Amino acid sequence: MPYFLFCFSLATYSSCLWPRLPGLLELSMIWACAAGGVLVVARQPLKKLISHAGPLRKVDTPDRTDDSGKGADPEKMAGFRVLSVCLIAIAVGVTCATLWGNDRLVGTLPATLDKTDYVLVGVVRGLPSRGERATRFLFDIESLQLPPGKGVAPAVPPRRVLLNWYGGETLVPGQRWQLTARLRSPRSFANPGGFDYRAWLLSRGIDATGYVRAGSPPGQMAPAPGYRLDRWRHEVGAAIDRITDVPGTGRRFLRALAIGDGRSLSEADRERLRATGLSHLMVVSGLHIGMIAGAGMLVGAGIGRALVAVGAVATHRSVAAIVSWMLALTYALLAGLSLPTQRALIMLSVFLLAVLMQRKTRPAVALIWALALQAVVDPLAALSPGFWLSYGAVAAFIWYFSPRPRRSTGLALLEAQLLIFVLLAGALGYFYGRIPLVSVVVNLLAIPWLSFLILPLALLGVFILPLSAGAAEWCWHAAGTQLQWFQSLLTQAGEISRSWSWQLVTDQPLLLAVALTLAGGLLLAPRGLGLRGLGLLLLLAVLLMEVPPRSGLRVAVLDVGQGLAVVIEANDRTLVYDTGAKFSERFNAGEGIVAPTQEASL
Repeated sequence: MPYFLFCFSLATYSSCLWPRLPGLLELSMIWACAAGGVLVVARQPLKKLISHAGPLRKVDTPDRTDDSGKGADPEKMAGFRVLSVCLIAIAVGVTCATLWGNDRLVGTLPATLDKTDYVLVGVVRGLPSRGERATRFLFDIESLQLPPGKGVAPAVPPRRVLLNWYGGETLVPGQRWQLTARLRSPRSFANPGGFDYRAWLLSRGIDATGYVRAGSPPGQMAPAPGYRLDRWRHEVGAAIDRITDVPGTGRRFLRALAIGDGRSLSEADRERLRATGLSHLMVVSGLHIGMIAGAGMLVGAGIGRALVAVGAVATHRSVAAIVSWMLALTYALLAGLSLPTQRALIMLSVFLLAVLMQRKTRPAVALIWALALQAVVDPLAALSPGFWLSYGAVAAFIWYFSPRPRRSTGLALLEAQLLIFVLLAGALGYFYGRIPLVSVVVNLLAIPWLSFLILPLALLGVFILPLSAGAAEWCWHAAGTQLQWFQSLLTQAGEISRSWSWQLVTDQPLLLAVALTLAGGLLLAPRGLGLRGLGLLLLLAVLLMEVPPRSGLRVAVLDVGQGLAVVIEANDRTLVYDTGAKFSERFNAGEGIVAPTQEASL
């Protein structure tokens, strides 16, 4: 089964690299190859397959011949079985990714209907984001019509669109509106290595983007049934915003922790979090889900022991697992079930299911199960840096801690921080271009502070809000005040990090990331293997690596949305022609496209 799950995951995630979805002919060829592998095994006598159906192992029996005298190597047969299983898994994975992609693309607005006006009736979904000029929101379409005498209707109407409403009404999740909107087909900037906005829209099921037209007056209709979770999140966010005696920074961080709404964080907040290596703390992810699950295990174990004491037919471990999973699911739903929370919840569910089934599952097998289930949910999850960082962190913990005896809590926390820093330094450098050297020290202080003091107060306020708004406000006030202190620490640590940050300058970022990861793994290898010296030598080679000076003329033409930007480099001089437009308060082409291209070319 692990072979099947691993190959299935690789095949499904490989869809991130496909230029297009395979057609029926390509799928038929893949399945034909898989069937050929199965036939190779099927040609062996059935008696051999049954007698050697166990796991791959050495066989002490000297007689390796069947009744006919022909050689029958069980290890070779096991290899054939593994090969056939892998081929089938690849075929299933490619088919699964193709079906997922076709389902997402079926409602995408065609490019031929780009910039077309439609009358939409639908429901506001998620948490609307109100900016200085416009409100951005998701809109689930119930019906789509053409304005009288205009345009062509799409064969399959979009199901969900992302709209901007300039100077519009205050929106609440679950509201039903009739709007006239100009829709655009999903698109992205055509720059190699840049952020793939179209893939981001596709992974979230968004079929088109656009904006509400000012010419036709919108009409609010009867509220839609359902959307209770979105309404709950909106009510919690509004209650947090009403806390006037907590500064704005504390409220922004509190919203990010309590309901997973990090859109209110300013660009300065995000930059300080990146500079200190604390971005994972202000995005609800595996760390937060793990904290809540751990608290649920403690509470559930106490409840389970009480139930056992009164004669209930249950074990305290099973009750602890159920309570832990329910609390983690509630928090994940409260955070909007974003991709990071999905990954964490899937991994947690696999581990807790093994506890409920009273089976001792190897952590590596549970991780592979989580990878496979994530692949079914979203094959494009591998495009996110968080995918590699979160699964990489869990894999590092399994590799390092599984064969070692348990340590004290303080020592384990220190080892975990050093482990993540050493093994994920390459990934951080590849995705973000720099490695904050102060992140180990800052995380050692920030993680316990957030885990035991801030996050429990924030979530306690959420759960008691329906019972007592005053008590919830007190909890949020205590958490928000601490978050304001946290922001002050973040500012000071960010200033230090400017001097203690390793800016990676290379023309081979992927090769450098692999070298750093390999060096970290060798440095952490058991002492008896004698590999630490090799790791130190490899790390020294990376530190002393220099980029050869460039000569001649280099011209880069960049897509900035409304026209093109041209960057001309000659020796030590650079000329930039046109930096593009400012699209919103958070994104402009100069900072988001031109500047990163320049940094990558240094």
